[in-house]
Amino acid sequence: MKGVLLNQFNKLEPNNQGQACSLPVARSGHRCVADDNNLWVFGGYNPDIRIINGQPSDGLLRELWKFNLTTKVWKQLPLHENMPAEVASHAVFRHGKHMLVFGGTGFPFGETSSNKLSVCHLPTGQWRLLNCNGSVPDPVYGQAIAVVDSDLYVYGGTAGRIYNSDVHKLNLNELTWSSLKPNNPPEDLPFERYRHEIAVYDGKLYVLGGGTSTQVFPLL
Repeated sequence: MKGVLLNQFNKLEPNNQGQACSLPVARSGHRCVADDNNLWVFGGYNPDIRIINGQPSDGLLRELWKFNLTTKVWKQLPLHENMPAEVASHAVFRHGKHMLVFGGTGFPFGETSSNKLSVCHLPTGQWRLLNCNGSVPDPVYGQAIAVVDSDLYVYGGTAGRIYNSDVHKLNLNELTWSSLKPNNPPEDLPFERYRHEIAVYDGKLYVLGGGTSTQVFPLL
């Protein structure tokens, strides 16, 4: 972006003057993706939000926002009937013009976890639920996902009290899940975790950080 210096944080002031209720409220547990000219923000949780559109709320923010990086204008896309309900600590990935959303939790956290995979066509804001088969992962939140070629990988997560280090792969062409079993002995496997990140480099998945309710793991 013009005027942005490398290795320096820059605050972008929104350009929504005169537009009532046109800015996202504060939140956590949301997820973001970006394309060539927009930042997309989906979901999140704010315990101070008790009323949404005149109705009682549990603090979950079932909404999709777009921030245009050129005009600096926020826009909330209309609520769609197929938008996921579990909008805290889910995982997202942009694949072309689509945003893939897997898992997540409602509130109270962990009592309504999801193992559904939804896709949003970003240009139109239209959602649909993908009907997958095979070895479907257990419902989780705090997991991480990545896409390599035509395969989506899911690593880790929790259902509230039990954490895992499971690896699942979804063939995006056939929509078939498979469970991947590492060849390592048990003592060489990463600790079970959630709220980590994974990155793809040179055909390999790298696991970064994460933890449980009682410990955190290093960025190794």
